[in-house]
Amino acid sequence: PDATFASMSVDNQGRLYHGFPDFRNGGAPCTGRARTATPPCDQDVFYSYSTDGGASFSAAYQITPAGSAQWQPWSAVTSDGSTLWVAYYDRSYGNCEFTGCNDITLARISNPASASPGIKYIRLTTASMPNLVVPNNPVQAGFLGDYMWVTVDPKGRPYVVWADTRGLNGSVEEDMYFATYP
Repeated sequence: PDATFASMSVDNQGRLYHGFPDFRNGGAPCTGRARTATPPCDQDVFYSYSTDGGASFSAAYQITPAGSAQWQPWSAVTSDGSTLWVAYYDRSYGNCEFTGCNDITLARISNPASASPGIKYIRLTTASMPNLVVPNNPVQAGFLGDYMWVTVDPKGRPYVVWADTRGLNGSVEEDMYFATYP
């Protein structure tokens, strides 16, 4: 459920930033239960912000490009509110939308509390993560782990941690990975 995969961050001016996945652009042929849906599945990541302590929020801004599944975002904002960092699972690379492999993308959103934010994408994974299926992982098949975290240091650099299925020596297992940018 999308409602369980959202994050909230706050800058020094008290502005709130809410990152969340949403299937509003989805539809045929990707319908029905996720296990039996036929791709492409246009799941997207959005954010909205509040300047009044959460009494109201801006319209949702779509972070991810259309055409494939992106979900489970986590975000953090710089203390001055100039940059919102959002990391998410992404199937837009290669043929992942159809094979089930995954990557992690980090979106750098400049001026996020404005009418015209700028977005830059950074692929954090150096290769796509294999999908967990019964032949390679019968215990965890279909489950990637719902663990990700983003934080920002005092200089505004993001630090991202996620569950990754690229194990050592070509094995398919879940391990924790870490990246920072730049």
